[in-house]
Formats: sequence, C-alpha cells, structure tokens
Amino acid sequence: MTVKQPVVKKIIMPNGKKGFILTEDYVYRWKTKAAITRKIVLKRGFFFDGASIPLVFRLAFNLSKGGKLLAASSVHDKICNGEGWLPAGSYMVLINGVWRDCSK
Repeated sequence: MTVKQPVVKKIIMPNGKKGFILTEDYVYRWKTKAAITRKIVLKRGFFFDGASIPLVFRLAFNLSKGGKLLAASSVHDKICNGEGWLPAGSYMVLINGVWRDCSK
C-alpha cells in the first residue's frame, strides 16, 4: 500500500531545529479491521520536526527525516501536540456515508 505523503517545505522551527511546514491541507485515511473508514486532517501551516530516528537506524534502513516518513511523522506529531486529543474537525469517522467528527 502506498501512502500519499504531505506537501511540505523545509523550515527552521521556532525552537531553532530543522523541520517541515505543510504547504497545503493533508488528509490521512485508513480502514480498521472492522472496515470502518477514519481520517485525520492536518491543516496547512502545521509544522513538525519529522521522524526522530537515531542515526544508526536511519543509516541501517536508508531512512531520512523526510521522504517516506513524512505522513507518519506529521500525524504522530499532531496527536502528540494535542496530548492525544485533536481539535474539532481533525479526527473523523465515516458512518453511513457521512463524516462524523470524533475530535475533542
């Protein structure tokens, strides 16, 4: 399965570290084992640091902070920033053809 990656621009974040900023909204969708479709929406302008993977593993598995890991790291950072909660309209479930908000 190929995951669509977010469109980003490299930046220096407010804390002085290298990171990324979304240049357009990003939607990550998936289906659960019970065939329930869910999605998380990240708004344009959200910034994140990318995957914090120790150098030894990045070299061993040919990974970079960007690339294939942008989708996972952006969603991970959004959830962590909200301490497990996402703002209204960010986390939704498809029920009977209608998207229902499951956010805080």
